[in-house]
Amino acid sequence: KSNPTMPDKSGWAGEIHTPDGEYDANVPVADIERDPTNRVPAPADVEARAASIADVGLIQPVSLLALGGGHYQLIAGETRWLAHKLLGRLTIAAKIYKDRTAVQQAQMSLAENAQRADLTPMERARKFKQLAELGLKQAEIGKLAGGLSQPVVANAMRLLELPVDVQAMIDGGELTEAHGVSLVRFAKWPRACARIAKMAHDHDYSSKELTNDGFPFLGTLRCEGIVEVIRLKSRYLSDEPIYELPRHLKSHRDFLVFNDDHH
Repeated sequence: KSNPTMPDKSGWAGEIHTPDGEYDANVPVADIERDPTNRVPAPADVEARAASIADVGLIQPVSLLALGGGHYQLIAGETRWLAHKLLGRLTIAAKIYKDRTAVQQAQMSLAENAQRADLTPMERARKFKQLAELGLKQAEIGKLAGGLSQPVVANAMRLLELPVDVQAMIDGGELTEAHGVSLVRFAKWPRACARIAKMAHDHDYSSKELTNDGFPFLGTLRCEGIVEVIRLKSRYLSDEPIYELPRHLKSHRDFLVFNDDHH
């Protein structure tokens, strides 16, 4: 798909960009300034994002406001912009808005779409993310999207942390939004999360059963080798992916360690 605003990318050897049609232009990193009203990202967050970009590329372009004279101000994406600077990249893929009015029009259009009754929970979560990409805080998104509370918006957006196959189950109506919110705590272990989601569907577990002390899925996960029960947490390095059991079971000194999902 051609785009007249896109420069010839033959000169961007070594750069990583999003696919054609998802952004307006590759903008020089040096021509972008931050929005002073936004919180400065933590260095650890910037380093983590830089590692991700170096590994898989830039998935979401930054959003910019054109200031004139070839200069731009960030609307959203400061962590991605700083990560590009850290990596020494000269340009970054960007969605550009010509003025504040254009930004506001895009916000209102997305907010209106986010209120549609026929949206799945995942579709609504994606609309909320797009609004966040236009510089809106969660409380502002909720207000524009029909008077929703900030926690409702936050929970909806957390669904985007789930593995893609679990998101598809929510999109298809196999699991509810409440199931998805309960499953988010397992999202950092994609294989375990997907297996728990399938069991929730197959055995008709409620979202509450995914958060209560019974762990109806624990026996299956242990039998399939997805988790192990470890007696002494102190035997393991602090950076291992340890998931603690509920408080009343802590006296048993049992902990779940999710195995490497790549095995």
